[in-house]
Amino acid sequence: MKKYVILLAANKCPIFFLLFAMTAFNCYGQDTTVPKATLGHFKQTIYFLQEKAKLQQYELGVLKELGKVDSLPYGQDSLITLFTTRAGKPLMRVTQKNRGLLNNYEDSNVVYYNINGLIEYTEMWEVEGKKKLRKMKLTCRRYEYDDQNRLIHCVINYPTPATAEYVFTYDPSGNVTRNERKINPFTFWDEIKKTSPK
Repeated sequence: MKKYVILLAANKCPIFFLLFAMTAFNCYGQDTTVPKATLGHFKQTIYFLQEKAKLQQYELGVLKELGKVDSLPYGQDSLITLFTTRAGKPLMRVTQKNRGLLNNYEDSNVVYYNINGLIEYTEMWEVEGKKKLRKMKLTCRRYEYDDQNRLIHCVINYPTPATAEYVFTYDPSGNVTRNERKINPFTFWDEIKKTSPK
């Protein structure tokens, strides 16, 4: 039974299994008390791995369905690039804006769409300096919808780090109620149960 559980964990979540194995090996024969700072760093590492895995899923989705790429200048200092399917549905939109006479700052906004053309994930970046060496993600957002394409869940992650979660519910007349709560930033990628009425 134990072997089956270990094999199942290794197949389903190889990244987390590897992290667990490495941690277990390092802790073997040592004092198993983990300092709070180390635990926080470990949680942060897991969050970044989750983020990387999810972003790769979005990027692969764009590559699989990609039919056309269009670029359009916006204003005097911006460029919008739209990635669409062969049927013309949006997959991803990238907006880049250069600020300052010497182009010292650059903002970019990346938006991924779901199969219905609704925004599923967004992230906003800022790059600072002429050589673009300092790059910082300002915010990222996840959106989930019900089977009527109504927004039911939005999670926003700020770099402080802080995470806000919004849950939207609808009454039979279609009136919406929004509830907000602060959640642990490390739960940004966790799957949630859709609680809105069908």
